Amino acid sequence: MLFLTTTAITMDEELLNRCLVLTVDEGREQTCAIHGRQRTSQTLEGLLARTEREHVVRLHHRAQRLLRPLAVVKPLAETLLYGDERTRSRRDHAKYLSLIQAVTLLYQHQREEKTAVTRDGEVVTYLETTRGDIEAATRISRWWCGRRRRSCRRRRGVCTSSSWIWSAARRRGRASRRAR
Repeated sequence: MLFLTTTAITMDEELLNRCLVLTVDEGREQTCAIHGRQRTSQTLEGLLARTEREHVVRLHHRAQRLLRPLAVVKPLAETLLYGDERTRSRRDHAKYLSLIQAVTLLYQHQREEKTAVTRDGEVVTYLETTRGDIEAATRISRWWCGRRRRSCRRRRGVCTSSSWIWSAARRRGRASRRAR
């Protein structure tokens, strides 16, 4: 895992192509909100919130330990569309598919585990992605891309449009609701 922080307005396109880029809201309103949270953290309300947050984190860690590293099969994979105008989409498409896989894995205890047998007789256990998993991953992807696009406009940095998926669907004559 690599973390890079910078105050630069622009970044190398090749670096952006290889990374998930998160930005910080540098506006005055956000600074005021941060100052307010810092002050609140010093009160009884802040102490109680920290205690509750620690409880929630422990609960999430326990829940994560319940997840098994199962294989995920996407029966609808061949019907998925993703923009292909830019080289960057090669990596972003893989990130999108991984996001779908992560959503599917989070539902593993609500899903039927399926099995298949390899030519060598080895049994492979897997989960199948549902249309709902794809829709959830698409919503998350759009939210993330929208944040990235807004941040880039604010900072005038290099940014890639989240409309790849939808523009590809339009070019191929598919309704945008089917571009998952």
